[in-house]
Amino acid sequence: MDLLDVASIREEELADFWAATTLALVAAAYALYSGLSRIRLARRVEDMPTSRIRSAHQGYVELHGTIVPWPGGLLSAPLSGRPCVWYSYRVERRSRNRWSVTRSGKSEQPFQCDDDTGRCAIYPKGARVHASDSRSWQSGSYRHTESLLNDGDNIYALGYFRTVNQVARPLPIDNPIPGTEEDSVDDNTSRDQTATNINALIHTLSRPPDRRFPLLISNHTEPQLAKRLQRAGWIGVAIFLIAGAIATRLLVARFLI
Repeated sequence: MDLLDVASIREEELADFWAATTLALVAAAYALYSGLSRIRLARRVEDMPTSRIRSAHQGYVELHGTIVPWPGGLLSAPLSGRPCVWYSYRVERRSRNRWSVTRSGKSEQPFQCDDDTGRCAIYPKGARVHASDSRSWQSGSYRHTESLLNDGDNIYALGYFRTVNQVARPLPIDNPIPGTEEDSVDDNTSRDQTATNINALIHTLSRPPDRRFPLLISNHTEPQLAKRLQRAGWIGVAIFLIAGAIATRLLVARFLI
């Protein structure tokens, strides 16, 4: 089908015409949604004030600090074997000039953020992670991609912050501490009340219960992260305009010209 040739569009089989038009409309809708979501997230990153771990309020907060490994130690990246605190990997195989994913995965073990006022356990499950240490290489017909967060990296984290009073209870690996009304520390609790047992306070940052608010983790600086999100957002808007123009061209050429 030639988009510049009206006759070609009109002569196309109806099933093929609607398949192409539907694909263009779906691509336009997804690109617009994805693009605007990234632009909104970039603005949230720019506008959200940074909290200090020791005095952060309970709820959706932004933290800056340095990555510290989980007490159990570092992870080993599955493809390169490099030590890290978080990894994401993907293995693709090339067949008939197309790449298909054969296996992929992300680590879910928590790690810690240290901002000199305290430490917070970061639970990366369900997070959008933007890692600067990302590598891709080919081996025969396979392509390997791996992204890492490393011990000592600077960290930007945006998520659901919670402080729980847990006496002599180890930090969990799989999920944030469930807690109860009795052991949660709210914003009205006097810090003097917990000063005698400061080791009982455990800070966690995880995916918010309200899915409209994402968990965002990155070792880029805040300005770099906001710029990357804005660029990706505007690319999405551009794809929406192109795909929308294609769908409009198809419909107009088929039914109105």
